[in-house]
Amino acid sequence: VDDNGNVSASLTGLTTGTTYYYATYVTLQSKVTKFGEVKSFVATAAKVATTDAADITSCKATFTADITGTEGLDSPETGVKLALNAEGVTSGKTAPLAVVSGLLPGTTYYYAAFVKVGDGYVYGNTKSLTTTVQQMEYVDMGLSMLWAKYNIGAEAETEAGALFGYGDPTSMLFSSNADGYPSTDIVGTANDMVLGLQLDADSPMKSQMPTAAQMAELIKNTTQERVTVEGVEGMRFTAKNGNSIFLPVTGYRKGEEAVADGKGYYWSGNVSAVNAGYSNTLTFDASAAKSGFSQRPLGLAVRSVRAYAVVQPENGKLIFGNIENNGHLRIELYNEYG
Repeated sequence: VDDNGNVSASLTGLTTGTTYYYATYVTLQSKVTKFGEVKSFVATAAKVATTDAADITSCKATFTADITGTEGLDSPETGVKLALNAEGVTSGKTAPLAVVSGLLPGTTYYYAAFVKVGDGYVYGNTKSLTTTVQQMEYVDMGLSMLWAKYNIGAEAETEAGALFGYGDPTSMLFSSNADGYPSTDIVGTANDMVLGLQLDADSPMKSQMPTAAQMAELIKNTTQERVTVEGVEGMRFTAKNGNSIFLPVTGYRKGEEAVADGKGYYWSGNVSAVNAGYSNTLTFDASAAKSGFSQRPLGLAVRSVRAYAVVQPENGKLIFGNIENNGHLRIELYNEYG
């Protein structure tokens, strides 16, 4: 037992493929013995070699591994752990050894393949990859802001993309404790889940989360229809100018568990003025879209917005665009006073 109360022991003579059960214990005054939780492990000769990720794009990568020594084990769980630093890999996000989507553009991930044996893990070596920059497409809906064609972490309109806890720009926080998430508006701040991403290489304007007011504007000034696109259900929002965007059904994430309930949930960058434990959302079911709110620890999708680009004629006599960076279009004309 070390100074922090951690118990460790070394065992020899174990039989490969055999499951062993164990529990720590402490005896008080040689009279009362207290046991910890019973866990198990399987004696194994399993070895894991993490291989280089392949087919890396802005939001996807394919993970593989060389795993040996699992003979005699009953369908062991395999996968890969992802984190944003090498030290956090073993406690990171779990993903399959397959094509993994929902990655964030222009982001470096550290990863290690694993095989789970009983309650224990055998990890391979840690590697890293960096996703490419994404040039997000935007649609003019005739509103105060342009709306992205895809969700954040997606490369097609039918993909749900990444599911974020409110104010977690990494999409890697799975805590259910609301204190771990901002309780203030986050649009345009360091906690904006969009602002720091590599989405706008060719635009002078920056992508950001929508406000609750901009979501309400989208609902009010479009017609909505529940449709299926390439086998994916969702809601199409069609503007008066004829342009449209498709928001796929997303479900939501609770901790690391994905909950598929046939609905769409999208964060705004504003907290609820009614209940401090919630933040404002756009949601839709089989029949209608509406403004709503969700608990901040839940993982929801994000659809970004971007201001119209500023247009300035060569003579400098007129400026048009989101000049004050508040989402409102403005025209300024030069006169003798400037």
